[in-house]
Amino acid sequence: GRKIFIKLKGLAIDYSYGSLQIGKFSSNELNGISSFEVDNYVIRSCEVAEIIPKKVQISELNKDLLEMLIELENVQFRKKAIGESYGNVDNTATVNRKLQSFNSDCNLLSEVLLRNSGYAKFKNELIPEGKGSVIAIFSNYYNDFQLYLRDTEDVKLTEERCDYLATLTPNITLSEIKNLFQGARLEFGVQNNYITEGFVISSHELGNFKNRLVIQDNNENPIAGIQILIESEAIFENFSIGDKVFLKLDKLYLD
Repeated sequence: GRKIFIKLKGLAIDYSYGSLQIGKFSSNELNGISSFEVDNYVIRSCEVAEIIPKKVQISELNKDLLEMLIELENVQFRKKAIGESYGNVDNTATVNRKLQSFNSDCNLLSEVLLRNSGYAKFKNELIPEGKGSVIAIFSNYYNDFQLYLRDTEDVKLTEERCDYLATLTPNITLSEIKNLFQGARLEFGVQNNYITEGFVISSHELGNFKNRLVIQDNNENPIAGIQILIESEAIFENFSIGDKVFLKLDKLYLD
């Protein structure tokens, strides 16, 4: 909460991984201000204020909010993260956890990444089970929005979790979806509210299923399967082999 002043003369600003940063420019790149020089550029004032986080919805996150303290309400961690730690307890690798937001009817609205450093002192703490609010610094890695915790005291998930899967009722099978295809690209529309389900049978962890997820309709003796195209280099972090998934088809295409 302390107000500071920054002397910009002699400093530079540039993008790093898609985020604007201030530092010293040397060796043709932006670097941190040395600990021997930081007092020459960053000056502490006597003013200390209470910082009030900006309340936003995940769907409202945009580049204008980058590097600000925000508060998300009605959020919870994905079910598969419950019982796991915030970070990687075995090494210093960074770990992503997903926060999900819901409306008052427990319908899933949006998701955002919570990125936890392998050097964070709280990395061994367990992910809480409930639903509630999270305060974090909003940042990005190129086009991926992500949150950084200051402390787990900013995570207040004290309400009962939403079981949003209970609100999803499949109304079309994979076989019926495949039968809809008549040789030309098919648009599912925006108001048909098609929902299908299936079990994950692929993993890109070893690099053999780039940007696609393969599902089948049953965990044994399947009748139909299909591929889902996903622009992500780490699909396996969110969808493991054997996971049951639901797919909302509105605004998607079949080809």
